[in-house]
Amino acid sequence: MDIRNIKNITRKNIVLLIILVLALLVLFGGALKNLVIGPSNEQIIKVLEEKGPKLKVETPAAGAKINTEFTVTGKAKVPGQYIRAILRDAQGNILQRQTTRMKERHLDWTGFKIPFTYTGKYRGKAELEVYWLYYRDVSRRDVTKIPVNLPPEQTESIQPVQPEQTSQPGQPVQPPQPGKTPLSFTVLDLSAAPKGLRELAGQNREKATATGIKLEGNVYLLITRGVKPTGGYNVEIGPVTQETKAGRTVIVVAVKYTDPKPDQMVTQAITYPMAAAKLNLKTIPHGLSFVFIPEAR
Repeated sequence: MDIRNIKNITRKNIVLLIILVLALLVLFGGALKNLVIGPSNEQIIKVLEEKGPKLKVETPAAGAKINTEFTVTGKAKVPGQYIRAILRDAQGNILQRQTTRMKERHLDWTGFKIPFTYTGKYRGKAELEVYWLYYRDVSRRDVTKIPVNLPPEQTESIQPVQPEQTSQPGQPVQPPQPGKTPLSFTVLDLSAAPKGLRELAGQNREKATATGIKLEGNVYLLITRGVKPTGGYNVEIGPVTQETKAGRTVIVVAVKYTDPKPDQMVTQAITYPMAAAKLNLKTIPHGLSFVFIPEAR
């Protein structure tokens, strides 16, 4: 084949390729732009201001019984906007709220999930309110109200053991005395603790408590400090000792409380400091009682 013919064919192929690329850019340039750099603000506003609902809740269904852990699911056509779900009791009081944000790249209907972990005391008729927030005026749009029911929880058998005595804050923790046996214990992450202990922590988180409980064949300690205005408030457990008084086994628990210093940088949010631990006991003695001794702060 003549070299000149080959060059002519090559030029024609290059021209055809350029024309094809330009045609694709014309046809799909907008979609490609959205995929690479996302839609423009004008495109998002146009979608948000279209007529018709833009939020559809799929679960839970009306009248459903929801457990302590459940998920609100559905579809929405609200790119870049926040979707909020609020759980209320029969009187309209807020029990819990959760929020998720839709991705700006999705201009069409897209699925969403809002997980809940409810640890409050309220049980009975409730209502889920789901809506999306329009960023231009922060208004609630497509408000959907779903009646649900929070049935009584079937919890494990919990036997709270009330402290035999509690020292006043400011008294130093005494070291183990003769006749006292040091006990080892394991500090727990409450998110991975037994269900019954998590529920007790949720019930006590707004008040100061010191409790020992027998649960699932083990003995647990739970210390809560109640509501605090900022971060920086902590509580630590230990040392722990065991002794016998009048034929009864007494667990003596030292508890260390710390507060933020005046010049300390702390989280500016309400906190609920607490600590939990499992005693490493081979057997659980009968007539078990607890003494919690606060350490000087």
